[in-house]
Amino acid sequence: MSKLGGKVIAAFATFIAVLTYLAIGAAIFQAIEQEHEIEQRQEYDKKLNQLLDKVDPVFHDELKAPCHMIEILEANPNNTAQWDFVNSVIFCLTIVTTIGYGATYPVTDEGR
Repeated sequence: MSKLGGKVIAAFATFIAVLTYLAIGAAIFQAIEQEHEIEQRQEYDKKLNQLLDKVDPVFHDELKAPCHMIEILEANPNNTAQWDFVNSVIFCLTIVTTIGYGATYPVTDEGR
């Protein structure tokens, strides 16, 4: 095997190792944070429904719109799954590359 072939194999092996490392890290963060995200979403829905129960049904749509706008602006909890596998990989990539974008961050003690 030539020197160049050995370097290519070493580079490819390193690349595969980094991808594996990112995938394992993403799976760990997803397992830790996703449960909290789901619980947070359920709590938000419960509180919204409690509020809607106290209001005349005619006003439900008018009341839901500002509540969802506040939810979007605060992004806590948000409408999309923040800790699905793809977003967890992106989070791990920002950590490994030390970019630290900060849009997604762990909120549980275990995740931190």
